[in-house]
Amino acid sequence: MVFVMVTNFIHGALTVLEIRHLKTLHALREADSLVDAAERLHLTQSAL
Repeated sequence: MVFVMVTNFIHGALTVLEIRHLKTLHALREADSLVDAAERLHLTQSAL
């Protein structure tokens, strides 16, 4: 499992994201809809 450390500069908190979280955010950004993003990731909408 691969993790990415992300610093929240406003609150100074350190957040750990898995690569799957980043892939989900990317798919949501690129997709036209939630349904499209879920299909791209081969997930159900509720799994997003």
